[in-house]
Amino acid sequence: YAKKVVGRKMYGGQNTHIPLKLAMAGVMPVIFASSFMMAVVTIASMFPNSETANTVAAVFNYSTKGGGVYWGLIIYVVLIIMFTFFWTNMQMDPKKLSEQLAKNNSFIPGIRQGRETEKYLFRVINRVAFVGGLVLTAIAVLPVLLPIYFDLDASIAFGGTSIIILVGVASETYEQIKSKLAGKNY
Repeated sequence: YAKKVVGRKMYGGQNTHIPLKLAMAGVMPVIFASSFMMAVVTIASMFPNSETANTVAAVFNYSTKGGGVYWGLIIYVVLIIMFTFFWTNMQMDPKKLSEQLAKNNSFIPGIRQGRETEKYLFRVINRVAFVGGLVLTAIAVLPVLLPIYFDLDASIAFGGTSIIILVGVASETYEQIKSKLAGKNY
């Protein structure tokens, strides 16, 4: 925040940070990607006598191999990363964030206010979203890969989305308990 000068005294001028989570999108990209995959397979299964529909259903099923390659798994990974970028940019709009910084008379050191700040925030948010997308992809794909490569029974598989939700709820509960205890001390 910029310093204010009133008379001969200077006020403000503090340094703060913009909190960006690694997985800002949360579990939504995984839900969107799996819903898209299931929708395509469901629509294709409505035409059981069609060879094209059977091929499409086989390609979009991420646990089956088509031509030696798990095409469905590759599509699933790409969709998760794409939806991560989409959802993150919906939640953390660089243009709105840049406008809020300008309204509050704050700036990012070394970056001009306005369009330059927006471009900088866009780059930073997308870099963080890419890493977050890779983490989400790893968590979502691991339960699919384990039964494939280790000959495990697929009926005992666990979902990557449930892991993300459990960890999110546990960390949120921890933060709430910590804030309640801090409030009690005061």
